Amino acid sequence: MCIACLRSSRLEPQGGALCSGCRAALRRPPVRRCGLLPVLAAYAHQGPAGHLMRELKYRGSAAPIQVFAPAMAILVPPEAEVLVPVPRVLHRRFRYGIDPAVELARAVGRLSGLPVVTALRAPAFGRARAGRSRQERSEVAFRCVRTVERAVIVDDVVTTGLTIRVAASALGVERVTAGLAATSAA
Repeated sequence: MCIACLRSSRLEPQGGALCSGCRAALRRPPVRRCGLLPVLAAYAHQGPAGHLMRELKYRGSAAPIQVFAPAMAILVPPEAEVLVPVPRVLHRRFRYGIDPAVELARAVGRLSGLPVVTALRAPAFGRARAGRSRQERSEVAFRCVRTVERAVIVDDVVTTGLTIRVAASALGVERVTAGLAATSAA
């Protein structure tokens, strides 16, 4: 059994490897654009990848990071100088026990050799951002707390691209090279 096969258990698998069936079901999504910014994602947000993301985001399981990070690290553009994670609002970090984009950025940073820079600050509270339609989403007011150059914005899931657009705007679009996510709901 692999981490994607765990449906309702909080058990962590030995070694965290995917079974051959789950590995075969992973799909690479096409490159997306948020304005002029390319957004690269390791996997399409479906099947095992979608389940792994839910385990990471809503159960606080760090095991999916070992599946996502290597696939994300190979997508980092060569001109990138820093990784900037999209921070989760404070009350969700406490509720779920993890900040997925920060943990993914740290793992990708270890693999790519790029530093992870805390350049964005999220508010303490915010409405739910998950949802594909504009009526279901709200914009998070990120604050830029550090100037960066040639940054790659790291997020957990890209749905509409709103979060990456707002993060890039806060940093200064001209300072951002690309967006990078573990999964993309295309």
